[in-house]
Amino acid sequence: MAMIRRLVGVPAWAGVLFALVLAPALSPALSPALSNDGFPPVLIGPVGQFTVLRPVMVAPLTPIRTGAGGVTNLARFRGKVVLLNFWATWCPPCREELPSLERLWKMLNHKKFEILAVNLGQGPDAIFEFVGALNPSLTFPVLLDRSTAVFKSWSGMAIPTTFVVDQDGRVVYRAIGGRRFDDPHLIKQIKALVKAGK
Repeated sequence: MAMIRRLVGVPAWAGVLFALVLAPALSPALSPALSNDGFPPVLIGPVGQFTVLRPVMVAPLTPIRTGAGGVTNLARFRGKVVLLNFWATWCPPCREELPSLERLWKMLNHKKFEILAVNLGQGPDAIFEFVGALNPSLTFPVLLDRSTAVFKSWSGMAIPTTFVVDQDGRVVYRAIGGRRFDDPHLIKQIKALVKAGK
């Protein structure tokens, strides 16, 4: 409960979700000390591999709002490997893993790989104020799911949750909880998927 009390400015339901659903699933051995921004210790999950999904599911094509007010969906990215990350600014593990997503983005060929960061429940002003303050700033697309309808269509239960979709629109990997996306094991899995689609 101390963790919930220290989530200053975070909706009460969000703190409960993090403490009761997400935090127990993550590895406390990887939890650092209190961060400089006053948030509680960030719990980062296993740095190893993604979970392989069996049977492979077809990625939902639920419309997703863009920051510019348009609409997109995963059909636009057929032919690419897509990493879809669900996050929010109030979620400590989400905040912790975003820089590693940016590092991963800079490592891979954008003609064959895409990252889509889907924010849950927040408006553009809050999202882009937060993103703009990051160093380095995010250069991959940040999308909006204010109603959480997109997250529900993916059967999401807690954030951060990440899915990896292959070139044919099939969901092959999942990660629940924070990750370091520039970890060599994760990079190897993604590169192998990209190569398999050649």
